[in-house]
Amino acid sequence: MLLAGCLGLVVAAVPGRPAAFDPADIEHFESRVRPLLAEHCARCHSRAEGKQKGGLYLDSREDLLAGGETRPAVVPGDPGASLLIEAVRYDNQELQMPPKTRLPAEAVAVLEEWIRRGAAWPETVVAPAASGGGFDLEARRDAHWCWRPPVDGEPPVVSGAEDLDPVDRFILRGLIDRGLQPAPEAGKSTLLRRVTLDLIGLPPTPAELEAFLADDSPDAYARVVDRLLASPHFGERWGRHWLDLVRWAETRGHEFDPDIPNAWRYRDYVVRAFNADLPHDRFVREHIAGDLIPPRRDPVTGANESILGTGFWFLGEEVHSPVDIRQDESDRLDNRLDVMGKAFLGLTISCARCHDHKFDAISQRDYYALLGYLAGSGYRQVRYETLEAEAEAATRLEAWREAHGPAVLKALGTAVLPGLESAAAAALAARASAGTGPAEAPAVAWEKVLAQAAGDPRNPWHRFASDGPVDGSVPTAEPDPASFVLDFTGPDPGAWRQDGHSFGTRPRRAGEVLWGADPGRLLAGVAPWAAAWRDPAWPDLTVVESGKDAGRLGGWLRSGQTLRTADFELGAPRLWYLVRGAGRAYAVVNSHLIVNGPLHGA
Repeated sequence: MLLAGCLGLVVAAVPGRPAAFDPADIEHFESRVRPLLAEHCARCHSRAEGKQKGGLYLDSREDLLAGGETRPAVVPGDPGASLLIEAVRYDNQELQMPPKTRLPAEAVAVLEEWIRRGAAWPETVVAPAASGGGFDLEARRDAHWCWRPPVDGEPPVVSGAEDLDPVDRFILRGLIDRGLQPAPEAGKSTLLRRVTLDLIGLPPTPAELEAFLADDSPDAYARVVDRLLASPHFGERWGRHWLDLVRWAETRGHEFDPDIPNAWRYRDYVVRAFNADLPHDRFVREHIAGDLIPPRRDPVTGANESILGTGFWFLGEEVHSPVDIRQDESDRLDNRLDVMGKAFLGLTISCARCHDHKFDAISQRDYYALLGYLAGSGYRQVRYETLEAEAEAATRLEAWREAHGPAVLKALGTAVLPGLESAAAAALAARASAGTGPAEAPAVAWEKVLAQAAGDPRNPWHRFASDGPVDGSVPTAEPDPASFVLDFTGPDPGAWRQDGHSFGTRPRRAGEVLWGADPGRLLAGVAPWAAAWRDPAWPDLTVVESGKDAGRLGGWLRSGQTLRTADFELGAPRLWYLVRGAGRAYAVVNSHLIVNGPLHGA
């Protein structure tokens, strides 16, 4: 009624429509049924398309109840008697819809369930004719009170209530205007029980009750409230309400009900935030982008608290082996947007997945802009307790290396210069005399080097050993740079993505010093080629009490030691990784990470 009054719209009551549908049934319609009707039916039965085949529109519940040229399309509560179900089941040879492509069985089941539950449909709002029938989002936003910024209101003047709290004066004014009287003032024992249950969810102890009854000071109640707000139980009590909003759970549901790794850490973060009286705007920022903003540190442990807020995005149901992996991603991201909109905005923005929102000023463009934000984000487990300390250590280590690397290289060059001066002649002699007879000791050593290089195309001496060009020319068999999906050694810094600091702060360039982990022998060598080198001076860190990922990715610890490419489209039947040493490679397809089933197990 408020919406209709604000916008000057008229909504006619329709016989057969319940006074109010269950919100869960409305959400089922918006998330499951309306997309089916929009995709498969609207082109032939929609006013927007200008088509009414069979005399039937499907723009509203009233259209379905009125039906077309034969009879009503829907009988609420009875799928078997509904013409719509008869058509999509293909039971009637004369009536099969959609006419060219039969709906999947699961889509038919969705429509049957919707009708069985009463064919819920949001109340249809009809714009006045003077508006031309358009849907003006800007006008909707400007007209409705909920989109206007809040303003402070003066507490009403109520005779005899001047000493009341301003909030109580608003309440009392409302009661008086409705001809009601406030309830009698509660006794002290009742008041203590109410406030204690309200703030910490537990009743007061006998000792607390006795102390409060004996305290006649004017601020006795205020001191009780302060004590309860300082209790650790306050965050446990009120954090539960927030955890309900963000659908917190420790498992993902579906068939195998896999664990959500470290979900309890997000739960404890929420409790700590409530107990620390974290400002709401900061709480919101940490949830939306806690990995991108300057971190808020735990005052005791120094852990990065901010990044834990982002864990709420990855709660919720996920399946282990979806048939349609793109549909699965769309549904998962839609759930996350739906939770974000309801928890932070108080809005059901998911309706805009299929159309401009019919009741709130949210366009389909808005929806997919938010979806792009999520689609461009990635899931990872974070060593939040040591994250900042590791980043600081990696930065200091890199600065030391940059400062001392040139001097080390100069000393290395001075040491090997005598050998280098004679290397060219020795190598040419070894190649010329290979297999022709006895040779001196240096030539024998070079023969071994060249023999190994001849069979290894990656060896720097390979071309020389295999009679390749020695003038620096490049053979024509070099790979086409266009075939590279990602080169970690390239000039684009955006391609360098790693979780943690196991590979240092950047790729190593050819000719750079490689540092070792032994303090007595810091020089481990010189990089023969550019690459993302695993840093031996950066120790492997063990995450204590850490949950593992569900499915096959749970077989090893990825946190802190993972390289990630940017998203790309695979245009060839094979994808090759150039790796030296041990490691594991996996593909994240449409952000699907729970690999544990027959479809994507390989």
